[in-house]
Amino acid sequence: MHNIEIYNVNAEDDVLESGKGLHGEKKAFFDSVKDKLKKAYIDYDDKAINGNLVSLSPLWILGQDDTNRNKAYNLYWSGRSLVKKHWENLERQNGGESILCPICGLTIAKEMDHYVPREKMPEFSVHRYNLIPLCHDCNHDKSAGWLDDNGHRCFFNAFFDKGLQDKLVECIISLSPKDNQPCIEIKINNSLDMTKEINNLVVSTIKRLNLLEKFKKEAQMCLRQRLQDIRGRYEHIRNEKEAKDFWEDEKENYKYCQTNNKADFIYNSTCEAIYHSNDIEVWLETL
Repeated sequence: MHNIEIYNVNAEDDVLESGKGLHGEKKAFFDSVKDKLKKAYIDYDDKAINGNLVSLSPLWILGQDDTNRNKAYNLYWSGRSLVKKHWENLERQNGGESILCPICGLTIAKEMDHYVPREKMPEFSVHRYNLIPLCHDCNHDKSAGWLDDNGHRCFFNAFFDKGLQDKLVECIISLSPKDNQPCIEIKINNSLDMTKEINNLVVSTIKRLNLLEKFKKEAQMCLRQRLQDIRGRYEHIRNEKEAKDFWEDEKENYKYCQTNNKADFIYNSTCEAIYHSNDIEVWLETL
């Protein structure tokens, strides 16, 4: 998981921008609550920066003021110009290219997730610091979740959760007992320091969105590609000494197969697992 760099916008400008393009009933409602929204946005920004979003209090209580809740909920729709501008600003802030989903790290983000769900606090339905790009699967699977049963955050926030530096997953290579072919498993890195809040959030996100299955499919594809490449070169080996030297050279130089692209984290982990596996050397001997 990785961060998306957010652009700076103050709460007053954000509220003014949120009101642009509204007409009729929507505009009348917005004008009547914009001062409340400004205070709510300021509160959100302060708590987000300080890692205390869970202490937010809703403007309108469910079951007590549902009319205003529904009107605030309906201030968001994906075709609004402010949403388009938000995408453009984020892309510009993050290298001017499409944004990779910060949750799974495998797919281009196409949708906006309301980190604090608008079903829970619709006053933040068009607050740009609450709109985080995700891919369709991660957005759909996160749904309206953000807190666990104990009221703690359980999903990674790509705008405000900083400091993820530990290796996230481990790839494990083994030989299938059925056909003696290499196979791969993915698991959460056992050495993660779970006293760090960021690591707990990441692990919780992985489990709740069942990302290990997604990671495994990606790793299996990477494994097939790398083994096909290795096999193609190994088939030109003519004797035992060349075979031994081949694999030693491969292990020595495997890092050249890796990239610095954050989209390739599963590929890089797979490469590392291949070239640290004794089973791959055993497999080569059967070719």
